[in-house]
Amino acid sequence: MKIQNILDRFKEFEYVVQEWEKNLAQRQRVEKRFNTYTGWVYVLGDVHVPFTDWELVYQHVLPDIAANKEKALVVLPGDSLSFDLFSRYRKASSTPLPEGEIRVLRKFLSTLTKDLKREVIMIFSNHEARIYKFIRDNIKGFLEQQEILNFLKTWDDLLGMSNLYMVMDWMVQIADIVVSHGEPGSRIKGKVNEWAINYFLHGPGKHYITNYFQVVAQAHTHQQSLGFYCERVGIEVGVLSKPLDYQFCNQPYSYGKYGDWSRGYAKLKVVKGITDRKEIRLINLDPILWNRQYRKTMTLEEKFCCDSNE
Repeated sequence: MKIQNILDRFKEFEYVVQEWEKNLAQRQRVEKRFNTYTGWVYVLGDVHVPFTDWELVYQHVLPDIAANKEKALVVLPGDSLSFDLFSRYRKASSTPLPEGEIRVLRKFLSTLTKDLKREVIMIFSNHEARIYKFIRDNIKGFLEQQEILNFLKTWDDLLGMSNLYMVMDWMVQIADIVVSHGEPGSRIKGKVNEWAINYFLHGPGKHYITNYFQVVAQAHTHQQSLGFYCERVGIEVGVLSKPLDYQFCNQPYSYGKYGDWSRGYAKLKVVKGITDRKEIRLINLDPILWNRQYRKTMTLEEKFCCDSNE
């Protein structure tokens, strides 16, 4: 058979496009849009609707974004929803329904995209994936699982709005910043930065990267840290939710995200696709949280003292 005949036969075959291939193409379209971005990038770590600390968000985070006169892009790096109803872990005493979580998230996204007129990138991670894991674990048979998924609304149906870019993946690259929601955690602050940079630089993650990167902004750990590794900058961006039940489970210190969390977010200035290292800022809101809790505690103590004297 001649070479040309072989090539002609090749054209008769069709590829079955898998889900990861669709997600990759969609992510790369978003990345291309912001490849040479100039402006500020705000990374608002784990919001965890409906357990978000809205007082911190609306009194401190959003005013900071609104006051910025320059162009600003907001990134929600995963765990924007909690989906506790589908969790195999300990649930809240009154588990919110997913419909309510999505409604609240839409209001928050509307504040960012319509009221503040900012572009928003939202990536998907382990909490958003809970519904798929729930179906996988409880509905037997691939065909049956797929048929149920076909009946579900798409994320565009649920959350779609102008200026919102949804990336159906656990990471996205904006200019030279990799924003990721890798699941490994560590009680050693900053250790995850080393893992993440090494993963994208030397490990399997290098296949996810389309361009040079100099910063990795990591969510999921609920901690804040900033460090350097292999001439790259690693950031743990923090969390913007209230304490969750599992935070107080009796677990060894070496395990994951138990104990004290760091409330806050990160913001970075980018010029023509290059991050200005002098303008990488890690905003910690813990002092505001402590002051708020202290005020409430004092009020209760004062009332108790008055009651005891009567």
